[in-house]
Amino acid sequence: MTHRINVERNANAEDALDAFGSPLAPSWQPWNAAPALCWSRKIEDITDGDKLGVVQVVDALITTAEDIKEGDRASSIEDRLGTTLWSGPLSVLSVEERRNGKMVTLRKAD
Repeated sequence: MTHRINVERNANAEDALDAFGSPLAPSWQPWNAAPALCWSRKIEDITDGDKLGVVQVVDALITTAEDIKEGDRASSIEDRLGTTLWSGPLSVLSVEERRNGKMVTLRKAD
């Protein structure tokens, strides 16, 4: 694999509540560095009045042994030499099991 996805996972339980009954704020902790083959599928400009945003969708093929799930996020995606290609956070939108690995869809919004 030519890239490495630096995966973060929320350390708080999904159903954990604070003293007032509100969900706890996410506490993102480094989880693993998954070898992957990544490519950009789509870059889209979004305008709302005078505000401009950019949404980029990145697809990645990873091995079936890697532990990544929907709701995780990536702090960055690097090449083999450690050069950052996409800086995060990138949200993991979907993880699809395939015959030869897992197809992961990530989204970055600026």
